[in-house]
Amino acid sequence: SLIDWQAQFEKELALLAWPAGGVLVPDEQDLLIAWRQLQDVLVSLSSFTGLCTRRHACYRLTTIAQQRTLNTALRNETIAIVNFDEAAVYGGDAVAWCGLGQFEWPLATAVNPLLPFAAQREAGLPGTRVGQDTALAMQAFRQCVAVTNANRFSFTALVDDVPNRPINGFDAVDQQTMNRAETKTASLSFTECEDLLGLPLATEVPLSNAVRFFADQAACPFCAYVAHRLGSDTVEEPAMGLDPRRRGELVHLAVAALWESLQSSAALKNHSAEGLQRLVKKVVDEVINAYQRESRQLPQYWPLEADRLQRLLNEWLAVETERGEFSVEATEKRLEAEIARLRFNVRIDRIDRLANDTVAVIDFKTGVDTRGSWAAPRIEQPQLPIYATNLRGDDVSAIAYAQIRSGECKLVDLPKSALSKLNESDEWANQLREWRHDLYNTAEQIAAGDAAIDPKHPATTCRQCDQQLLCRANEKAAASREITIVDGFLDSE
Repeated sequence: SLIDWQAQFEKELALLAWPAGGVLVPDEQDLLIAWRQLQDVLVSLSSFTGLCTRRHACYRLTTIAQQRTLNTALRNETIAIVNFDEAAVYGGDAVAWCGLGQFEWPLATAVNPLLPFAAQREAGLPGTRVGQDTALAMQAFRQCVAVTNANRFSFTALVDDVPNRPINGFDAVDQQTMNRAETKTASLSFTECEDLLGLPLATEVPLSNAVRFFADQAACPFCAYVAHRLGSDTVEEPAMGLDPRRRGELVHLAVAALWESLQSSAALKNHSAEGLQRLVKKVVDEVINAYQRESRQLPQYWPLEADRLQRLLNEWLAVETERGEFSVEATEKRLEAEIARLRFNVRIDRIDRLANDTVAVIDFKTGVDTRGSWAAPRIEQPQLPIYATNLRGDDVSAIAYAQIRSGECKLVDLPKSALSKLNESDEWANQLREWRHDLYNTAEQIAAGDAAIDPKHPATTCRQCDQQLLCRANEKAAASREITIVDGFLDSE
């Protein structure tokens, strides 16, 4: 435990004859008092940490020491060991700055774990914006360096067996070699470069979650690379009942099962109102019974979900009735797609055969989408364009979102009204060529490992991004503001 390690540390210091016997000078007395205080804090943590290794105990002790200030007055000593704050106040003819490695400085400021992080961030508390804290520390450090006649910088080459590097902008030498007179260490210099490419993608293996990858790549290449290549994902928030994604799955299953029974617009219109209600109830009951075995919900929840699904399907069938003649050619059709060097598998929700013997590709959506999300360049919702440009042997004449949403059910198709009026336009062929060109460019970026921070709509894309912790693009502007020291306090303009 930490208590045992504290006793061990005392024995090791005694072997080094510290503290020395006799009367202590004031500086030695201050140092001894500070050491005793560190021991008290270390021992107080024992009830929380339990048994631990020596390495962990040393880490705890070092962390506690770094958070404390040794208040000793300088008494004309030739050499004084001070911390950063004391160096800024007392100055000196020459300063040897130690611990200037990227893993060592600046120390991360801990936030209050008992207060909401968002509220602390909004109030601008230290530790909530890493980029801004680093800029403040660097500005203050440069000002301290500027008022000192001679400066020497050093860093620890290895931190926990991990190679370290000096902070950018300062020539530093390894602390383990700087005192060896026989060793001449050359100054380290760094060249800044804009790193826009990650590792190329292995195109021999089919791409997983490809449609989402294309959408994220169009929104911001960096976000796409981090999410799909590095595996950074968000944690789903718990919700009462089924979350929106699973409720959307239920809608998909119910609509697909319903049209597997109906098969055509003629069958829909030939059904009586009572017969259609019985069919809808039968389909919903079958889907619910199959789905509830995979989802742990209270028994009282499923009748409510069944009632919601029945009302939603009835509302959606009213929209389908207004369409022209069509037949359902396939539901949940699997398709092997290939764009540029990428190969991947997709699943099409529904393919309809229209009256003019062309086909329309339909995707079910429980959210809100617009035709603008299909616009090139950088198609925001590439799912249907991918389907339309990869169907072989079929004359695709239209795509459509089936927006199945309570009170807002509608078809969002392109060309507009193509599913009801069968308008034939030369613009459709041009649209397909434009999509192929844009999807090809996006696929090449994915294959090359393009990871540039280039949001399509900075005002909204960055605000809604799930990768802000890794990117911190929103903090860049705040960190670049001019920072000054006024009356001994940090100030930003």
